[in-house]
Amino acid sequence: MSHLSIQPQHNLKTSCAGRKTSCLMLEAFWRQHRGKTFKNMPQVVTRDVVRLEKLIDRCQKDLKPLKEFILPGGGKVSGFLHQARTVCRRAERLCVALSKTEPVDPTIIKFVNRLSDALFVLARWVAKTQGEPEFLWERDVAKKVE
Repeated sequence: MSHLSIQPQHNLKTSCAGRKTSCLMLEAFWRQHRGKTFKNMPQVVTRDVVRLEKLIDRCQKDLKPLKEFILPGGGKVSGFLHQARTVCRRAERLCVALSKTEPVDPTIIKFVNRLSDALFVLARWVAKTQGEPEFLWERDVAKKVE
């Protein structure tokens, strides 16, 4: 199994989220059309959700609590993480919609939800470790535009 190691202030290891997500899509397709699994077929289990939650907790220790919404941006890496989060949220909405018509393992939906949370926290964490500013949504500015 692949692992991602984040070095600057933590030595964090978690399953490779991108590969796991691709495998989720394959798993959903395979089960829907064949109803079978195959040898060494990657599966999402509760342990994977727990790993993501631990990653989130470790990174959040270095971050200030949010009082405003954050606008995606910052540096290149944090920007890509924010972009990946939006794609992951879209996948989560699709999984939830599918679960209303087809059986979907609830662990998969929980994993995709925690993955998008992890991508958000990682975007903030990377921005902080790289000294990049966070762009906060300003309520007063939004009211003035209206």
